[in-house]
Amino acid sequence: MQRRATFTIGALLGAALLMGPVAALVARAYPLQQLISMSDSIAAGPATKVDAKKGSLTLGLETLKGQPAAKQVSFVATGPSGKALLDRVAPGQSFVLFTSTQGKGGLFGFTDGTWFRAARAGAGWQVVSTHSEMARTWTGKSVDLANLVREVLAGKTTPPPPNVRLKPSLGPLVKK
Repeated sequence: MQRRATFTIGALLGAALLMGPVAALVARAYPLQQLISMSDSIAAGPATKVDAKKGSLTLGLETLKGQPAAKQVSFVATGPSGKALLDRVAPGQSFVLFTSTQGKGGLFGFTDGTWFRAARAGAGWQVVSTHSEMARTWTGKSVDLANLVREVLAGKTTPPPPNVRLKPSLGPLVKK
């Protein structure tokens, strides 16, 4: 009986020790410079079609870094994360997309206060999560972020550091 109690206490202590680093990862600030550097390609452009009923979103794109982006890209935006994104998007609203082939690859996107992650899905992308903690990376307008990325890539400026004082946020809802 005492061995079982010792094992249980040891297991709980071990779990508590493991939870410390996990909590630190959630609070991690992601530097914009790191996101720019790690991205194989970066593109920007407006939402050309937003269909909340079908859970879809289409963007027109301009390449800022890497291989030329397709003229447009489509997203499947279903489930809680897709809905959260579509609640914050209107036609014509600007986006900035950071894609990488490192590791599992994928895409981080930003639109006027809302960060999201997407994974390849056929010819397009599937929105898999929204990231409120990324508000510390950039909270301004997408157009301003695209202009900043252009200036950083041209060597004219450096991006600001993360603002660790900001609370996590998904950005404002769009009035429809």
